[in-house]
Amino acid sequence: MLPELAWQGGLDRLWPAYLRAREGITDARRTECQKADGQFGVKLYRANFLPRLARPAERHARCPVQLLVPTQDHYVGPQVFEQLEQWVQSLTRRELAAPHWAPMTDAGAIAAAVREFVRAQAVPGATAGKPATAPGPVADPVRDQRVP
Repeated sequence: MLPELAWQGGLDRLWPAYLRAREGITDARRTECQKADGQFGVKLYRANFLPRLARPAERHARCPVQLLVPTQDHYVGPQVFEQLEQWVQSLTRRELAAPHWAPMTDAGAIAAAVREFVRAQAVPGATAGKPATAPGPVADPVRDQRVP
């Protein structure tokens, strides 16, 4: 109940300043939904993440997986990403010099990593980490347009 009480007690008003100071998110600002979003986020975290740590189940991914690891994450330590190879048939690990909120601070780096990974999976013989050359136009998953 402590996280919910923190959001009810005013954390929603302090959150943008915290994100600017600690995470480098320069355009962080409070929204009308900030309090409700924070409380809901805590519930999602509690419902999804914590039970999986306490009672992990064997769930294997059969498709290629790319793991983007933000190396400047203040909340999720590198130990969370260890031994993941046992759960997937094909794992590509890529480190990003980014904080926990990388989608907000480093969206371009994430988009480039996803684009490269998807292209590598779509072109026979290509591997992640090497730019793939497609025989024809390939749909760009980030911009949703055709690129050569």
